[in-house]
Amino acid sequence: ERYGVLRGFSTSALAYREDATNADTAYTRNKLRLTVLPALEEAVPGATANIAAFALTAAEDDAYLYQKSQALLSWKESAVMVSFSEEKPLFYRACLTAMKGLGLEKDYTRAHLDSVYALQSGERGAYVTLPKRLRAEKTAKGVLFYVETEEKSCVVSKEQPFSLSGFDGGRYVVRVE
Repeated sequence: ERYGVLRGFSTSALAYREDATNADTAYTRNKLRLTVLPALEEAVPGATANIAAFALTAAEDDAYLYQKSQALLSWKESAVMVSFSEEKPLFYRACLTAMKGLGLEKDYTRAHLDSVYALQSGERGAYVTLPKRLRAEKTAKGVLFYVETEEKSCVVSKEQPFSLSGFDGGRYVVRVE
């Protein structure tokens, strides 16, 4: 409440607790609380309360966008389909929900989300490999998220010229893998 951050929140049921690290400015949270915020408040009175109000508004907006992004999600057994959307904030939140639902809680970056978003304009079958063996693959309906299995398929390769009686007169070779 020192900076007006906890307006509307009752702390009467909580006992204050001091721990050995509270005063150590080697920790970022303490440096911000003990050095940066007081200096900011001195330079711009009310700045900390305004930052807290903005953070609350951003959290409310984020919750709303997550709720709206649910419409893009289809859960299927061990996979999640995210429908295509040009609305980047909704698409990203739907992708994050899919990733977290499949076990990817951390170790992802904005670059991963950007790559998944780019799949929308890629060819069907294009994919992005994400941490924890998670894969995002473009399908006809959206981006399918699933965990890759460790099973390896056997690849058979054979070259066969088209038949001379075929449509190309044997000029092309088809390679199937």
